[in-house]
Amino acid sequence: VRSPEGQAREAELHRLWEELNQTIETRAKNLRAAREVHQFDHDVDELKGWMSEKEAGLHSEDHGHDLLSVQALLRQHDVLERDLAAIGEEVSRTRQEGATLSRRYPQVRHSLDQ
Repeated sequence: VRSPEGQAREAELHRLWEELNQTIETRAKNLRAAREVHQFDHDVDELKGWMSEKEAGLHSEDHGHDLLSVQALLRQHDVLERDLAAIGEEVSRTRQEGATLSRRYPQVRHSLDQ
């Protein structure tokens, strides 16, 4: 038989334990969200770098000086077009992922919109 004081202490201990567990669960969710958002930011930065790299190739004023060099430039241009198509697909995928993360974690929507 427990005293009322002992029962009150046990109830308080149980309440504190539940509160701690809830706090731990909330923290774990927040850390998972932060990991997803930071990974998204990293992926966006890599995509921007890839785009900048390809953009630099577009600014070349070299139009070739003979048939062989023009053919080589055309092959390079074909590769660039394929790369740009792949970048376009990645941009679409990234936009969808950003929208999903924005819905899932509304508290970071501002960060994702940038």
